[in-house]
Amino acid sequence: MDTLLKDIRYALRGFLKRPAFAAIAIITLALGIGANSAIFSVVNSIVLRPLPYQDSSQLMVLWGNLHNNHLDEVELSAPELVDVQKQSQSFADVAGYTNQGFNLSGIDQPERLRGALVSANLFSTLKTQASLGRTFLKEEDQFEHDRVVVLSHALWQRRFGADPTIVNKTITLDGQPVTIVGVMPSGFRFPEKDTELWRPLAFQPDLLTENNRGSHFLNVVARLRQDTTAAQAQAELNAITARMSQDHKTT
Repeated sequence: MDTLLKDIRYALRGFLKRPAFAAIAIITLALGIGANSAIFSVVNSIVLRPLPYQDSSQLMVLWGNLHNNHLDEVELSAPELVDVQKQSQSFADVAGYTNQGFNLSGIDQPERLRGALVSANLFSTLKTQASLGRTFLKEEDQFEHDRVVVLSHALWQRRFGADPTIVNKTITLDGQPVTIVGVMPSGFRFPEKDTELWRPLAFQPDLLTENNRGSHFLNVVARLRQDTTAAQAQAELNAITARMSQDHKTT
């Protein structure tokens, strides 16, 4: 019964934080790691009705857990995300994202839009392609090479009149010119139901320093490789987090 109640609490938190995942129940498998680093968890999605992504049963959510501060379901920092991306072999893709508001100006009335900053590989992680144009290139997820944007189908229709020639046109977001490279399908909604555009994470260099290892602001979604089980991924993350704990423990 305690386990069931715990699962329900996690599911409710997921519903409140991530409406895109509201149709699932989740099980958390926690890992142990050192004092000042996050304890990574793997959340394996058990589908009650299919998520709107191809092979959604392979999708997992990675969380941090700061036991010393009695905090669970903690976002990851930029250095932690990079460590997992580089060291993990169990996942075909590991992508980070965070919600971000943007000010659209220069066309008709200015508007505050709900968007997200995402790893360039987020869309491949979810196995979803743009319906018009493309999603982000790997090199566009680099600082000062990120002046690109992908629009939701709803925003494309609402603010741009479903212009079929919208790709490669320039708009102004937060006072900066950015190039529209793609439009997502009408059914694509991530991470929130009302997310209307996506830009690359493109970490500033200072975010990747050791001083920011404790700056937890990233949600992370990963896709298991076809020949890998959740248990194998769990064992690998155990090894990765143990190394991270040793490498980055305070003196």
